[in-house]
Amino acid sequence: MTESGERIIPGSRRPDGTLRKEIRVRPGYVPLEEQAVYVSRGAKFRDTSKMHIPGMDPQALAAAKAANAASLKSKSAKKNEKRKEKRTAAREPGAASATGTDSATAAARSLEQLDLGSGGSKAAAAPPPAAAQDPAAEAAKQARALKKKLRQCEVLKREDDEGKELTPEERRKLGMMAEWQQELDNLESLIS
Repeated sequence: MTESGERIIPGSRRPDGTLRKEIRVRPGYVPLEEQAVYVSRGAKFRDTSKMHIPGMDPQALAAAKAANAASLKSKSAKKNEKRKEKRTAAREPGAASATGTDSATAAARSLEQLDLGSGGSKAAAAPPPAAAQDPAAEAAKQARALKKKLRQCEVLKREDDEGKELTPEERRKLGMMAEWQQELDNLESLIS
């Protein structure tokens, strides 16, 4: 400190070897790092409102807040809450859909019905039955899928005739063309 009340931070050597000048600090100066951060009145009020009343039970405080929140809800909020309660009540008797076991059992059933060894013909021709669709609609859906496969086979056949090399999967698909045509004929006879 000097006689005028200024502090002097002595000069020093930086790691790269250069010299740092001495720094004079005026009396009463507070560095930025030490200055208090400004907090608005609204932020102060929010911080104080989070505190609970001394001596009050935290459970009683939570119950009071819940009662206050329930009384402040609008008509539509109350109606939506009742709907949500009905939905959850309807799910509970249905055997634990909240835990996700329904979706797991449905996935297991669909895996059991999947046939991997047939080259895809049975899996595409007979998807798992939907409860809401009638057999005619299901047959029409299968017929559309078979027609698409037959169109793709026609394209592959043209490419093969032109001399393009086909992959083993494409050759397998061409081999299934007659079987798919027969399945399509059977489906069309069922539909009509």
